[in-house]
Amino acid sequence: MLAGEPGIGKTRLARELAAYAGGKDAQVLWGWCYEGDGAPSYWPWTHAIASYVERLSLERLSEILGDGNTRLAEIVPQISQKLPESLAAPAMEPDQARFQLFDAVATFLKNAAASGPLLIVLEDLHWADHASLMLLEFVVNGISATSLMVLGTYRDVDVGRRHPLSNTLAELTRNADFQRVHLNSFDPDEVGQFVESRTALSLNAADLELVHNRTGGNPFFLNELMRLQVAEGDSDTEAWKTGMPEGVRDVIGRRLDRLSEQCNEALSIASVIGPEFGFNQLQPLLDGFTGDQLLELVEEALSARMIEEAPVASGTYRFAHALIQETLNEELSMTGRVRMHVRIAETMEEIYGVDAENHAAELAHHYSQGTMVAGTEKMVLYSRLAGDRALAVHAPEEALVHFQRALAVKEEQAIDGETAALLFGLGRAQAATIEWNQQNEAVATLVRAFDYYAEAGEVARAIEIAEFPLTTIAGKSSGAIELISKAIALVKNDSPEAGGLLSRLGIATGQEKGDYQGAQAAFAQAVDIARKTGDVALEMRTLAYAAQVDYFQLNWTESLDKARQAVELGRLIDEPLALVIAHNYVSYASLPLGDLQEARRHTQDMLTTADRLRDRFWLVSAFHRNEIVSRLEGDWQSARNYSNRGLEVSSIDPRILCGRALQEHEVGNYDQGEYYL
Repeated sequence: MLAGEPGIGKTRLARELAAYAGGKDAQVLWGWCYEGDGAPSYWPWTHAIASYVERLSLERLSEILGDGNTRLAEIVPQISQKLPESLAAPAMEPDQARFQLFDAVATFLKNAAASGPLLIVLEDLHWADHASLMLLEFVVNGISATSLMVLGTYRDVDVGRRHPLSNTLAELTRNADFQRVHLNSFDPDEVGQFVESRTALSLNAADLELVHNRTGGNPFFLNELMRLQVAEGDSDTEAWKTGMPEGVRDVIGRRLDRLSEQCNEALSIASVIGPEFGFNQLQPLLDGFTGDQLLELVEEALSARMIEEAPVASGTYRFAHALIQETLNEELSMTGRVRMHVRIAETMEEIYGVDAENHAAELAHHYSQGTMVAGTEKMVLYSRLAGDRALAVHAPEEALVHFQRALAVKEEQAIDGETAALLFGLGRAQAATIEWNQQNEAVATLVRAFDYYAEAGEVARAIEIAEFPLTTIAGKSSGAIELISKAIALVKNDSPEAGGLLSRLGIATGQEKGDYQGAQAAFAQAVDIARKTGDVALEMRTLAYAAQVDYFQLNWTESLDKARQAVELGRLIDEPLALVIAHNYVSYASLPLGDLQEARRHTQDMLTTADRLRDRFWLVSAFHRNEIVSRLEGDWQSARNYSNRGLEVSSIDPRILCGRALQEHEVGNYDQGEYYL
């Protein structure tokens, strides 16, 4: 990590490292984070990986992706453009799908680095979305044995204790390979050396102190003043006496004044588009300018070093410093900015055409800034699409923002189909982001959407909501039972839809209410429907759920019997989630019944299935089960190995930590045991 204030030289130092790495035949990938909510989830990673994918041959891309690594195409569309079959990722629960995506990214990068060193530069992480930061933690924890380096830059002055990046940095500091370089401002002597190396000026002590005090020794501020001094041909030190750093925008403004009026107009429009902009985005917004004329304006701005070419794609540019963009943006009136956001959004819609949905976050941002002129209709539409897209790529935190923004302008209106769709999205985002014991908040949101669809006769949508897999906690009512019961009343008693709903009702009734008889009745109906309709997946899933309820009721024999049946059905159909649950409860029930050998067989099979499933929760569960069995066998080394592997997947899972605490106490390592406890 390179940390420091704006203008301290983080980007410059990153470029020097990139140049050095390139000279050593390393591949260098760049990604940027954007301020505001205009960029889609995982944007810095998408940016970096996409540029690499575009350079790869089909054969090399297939080789790096490996078998079954289809999730990556969800955030890097260039992969599906080259390999259409990469879109075939199966649907699954949100946490499981997110883990698979993260694992796919990490695997891709490790495979890419296997044939030569790879450097990934992620700039401006203080603006990173939550999903990108979670992915950063995941990738970093898996690269210690590879020739892969991740370099991040961020403004430490913007990162307070409650900033999302602060939590990520706390996690990364646990990694032995983590390093943080804090860049400090120049002291007075260094200011003098810096100035003399770039100009003919030799400052006396008084002026040196003045310049140092007013720039704070910030290299960017110093450079701005020197550019101005050279451009205006000052032979004295008067230019240095501009108020700094407060006056840095004034200095940037004076540099902008030296550019043509048309160039300033183009840059002002570009500043509203964002930190990065494309030639094809800018041209339609400049009335009366041909492509050649715009190219001249771009060359003028490049020569003045106000912008620079982005290394990702030709025809794409970014501002040389965030303060340049901010200065240009602030010079526009509020009305001018609002109107420009609307023009940009409308132009982008035309440019993207049928592909506009894939740029929904960007369009939602511009329309949200322009509601005073454009109204709220387009903002709501693209916010919903952006929220759905964020859920699809397992970024529920970002989805939450999109759905809440859209619903805020509709809260005073009667609920309609659009509001119901937003509520369904919000409920799913809440379920994935709130604490496990607050699921009732998500259920309340889902119920509002369900009630609308049920009343409107849109039964399929209502059932989809009721079947959404919420976490069920023993003894904690979420409202899911009432929601599922309402849905069951909408379908035929013996229909496949009823079977799926009854299966969910059984697990919710057994876990949340502790109503064993009610759960068994629901499970029996679901199994009966599954067998009549030949739905092996439903039967297997229901038996696995029933085994869970039996176990928590201490009905170990019944739990073992149902879990075994589910395992047998797993030989007929590929249903890895139900299979891992079934193996788990065969293992659980075997122990109190005294069959350690059966517990061992199924914990190992569980680990094999969980590894294929690539679900974080179930991987930790499998390591936890294997650790318990090894501990009961007295095989301390195996128990420690399973514990370590579980901690690599999740260093804060209480099951692994408690198991390790017990393990350390049992072998007499009381200090270590207390640490894990």
